[in-house]
Order: sequence, then C-alpha cells, then structure tokens
Amino acid sequence: MRYVILALILSACATGRSIPSPLTYSFFDNVDTDSIVITHVNTSDRNQCLDVESWPDQLGWVDTAPGRVMIVVNGDRYPMRPFNMGYCIGDCQIRVEPNEQITASMPYSVFDLPPNLYDENKQLVFDVTTYEC
Repeated sequence: MRYVILALILSACATGRSIPSPLTYSFFDNVDTDSIVITHVNTSDRNQCLDVESWPDQLGWVDTAPGRVMIVVNGDRYPMRPFNMGYCIGDCQIRVEPNEQITASMPYSVFDLPPNLYDENKQLVFDVTTYEC
C-alpha cells in the first residue's frame, strides 16, 4: 500500500498534477427519459479538473468505462458498454471552478441494463478522479 501511495505522488509530480481525489457526485434516475443524470459541484476553493474522457460526452458515453461506470440494480452490476473516444488533441481536461456545477446525462442504452429493469431502483457507480488545476 505504501508503494501505491508513493507511486501516485511521484506520478502527480511527473505530470504536474496534484494528487487525484475521488469525484464527488450526485445522480438522478430519470425514468421519464430512460437516463441517469449525474452532477458534480466543486465545493472546494480551488479549480478542479478531470480528464475529458472521464466525464460523459454529449451522447452519455465515458471512455473505457467498463469497471469504472455502472448501474447497480438489486445488487447486480450493469457496466457501461465499451466505448473508446480515441486520442484527445488539444484541451483534454474539464476545468470546474469553485462552486461551479457540471451535469451530464447517460441513457440507459449505454449500459448493459436489460430493458425490463428500466423501472427498478438504481444506484450509480462512477469511479472517476479529479485533480487540482
């Protein structure tokens, strides 16, 4: 465990980034539109950034999400289907100012969620990190 923490610190120094921290989020299960709406509010007094491929795009996809983004229904996990955004050129981070909110929508169809479970209670697992920028 000590080596993992040391590796994270060295990695942050090498990339010029701060040590990553888990993204705090809330979500709303919008059964009327068959989608999960996710919101992140930067409650810190510093800018937060996350990699553009870590946040849902306009269609609700997250790059290489299986294992990191999933819906849980009755204890069963339904991961986001595989999607690769390719290589990012240019501005590849989302900057969230203090007290700023970002929101995205992920349709159920991007997950391996069977349609017969669309009306069930859901939990969202969204394992993404932010860093100070």
